[in-house]
Amino acid sequence: ELSEALSYEVVPRLCRGLLATECEIQYVPYSKITDFCVSIEDEAMGVSVTRAYKHVGRFTRYDAERLLRKKLDGVNKSTAGVTGEVTWTRQILDVQAPDKRTARLLRRTYWRLPRSLRTTPLCYAHCRKRRRDLVEPRS
Repeated sequence: ELSEALSYEVVPRLCRGLLATECEIQYVPYSKITDFCVSIEDEAMGVSVTRAYKHVGRFTRYDAERLLRKKLDGVNKSTAGVTGEVTWTRQILDVQAPDKRTARLLRRTYWRLPRSLRTTPLCYAHCRKRRRDLVEPRS
């Protein structure tokens, strides 16, 4: 997916580098999975990528809360299920939004969620340049 490819290129450059890709990370059976793992100040961190996109209408607080609850639950489950040589205790949820309004809405909504969902993940909500093909699926 394009959003994962963009995150895969950008996030490791901001950190100390890529430690493992999705296929290299090992989990307990039936675990949720993470897109890749990076090193930040000598600490391994998982990175999960998602897009905040609504096919029809405007992205609302309800949409933001539903997306964040689902993704943060998966992030917490994949952190609990990671095993093997590359493990982490915290993750970054990279949320790619189509515009600044949606990115701000996601950031505000994140802080209103229960602390139990926000214990291990860091949420990074941002918008890509106004190129629709970077955040919306092609028809």
